[in-house]
Amino acid sequence: MSSKWIAALAASIAAIALAADVAPDELVKKTVDEVLAVIRSDKDLLAGNQQKLVALVDAKVLPNFDFSRMTQLAMGRNWKDANDAQK
Repeated sequence: MSSKWIAALAASIAAIALAADVAPDELVKKTVDEVLAVIRSDKDLLAGNQQKLVALVDAKVLPNFDFSRMTQLAMGRNWKDANDAQK
């Protein structure tokens, strides 16, 4: 896993951290540390097993994202023009 991907992941988590009782930087550090620990200890992940990587991301990373809110922020004023099929 490239350090650029991890940096982008960390920045994304910080930007949209949802945990009310955890500071964004703490959430990023905790999440990245957990993901890296699992990757480093799992031979299948180190070998590039995509299914296991997707499962890891689903379990450790995705709960920290609000994709609807991220899309709304990215679209800016165009968000109001999006219909349900686009959301």
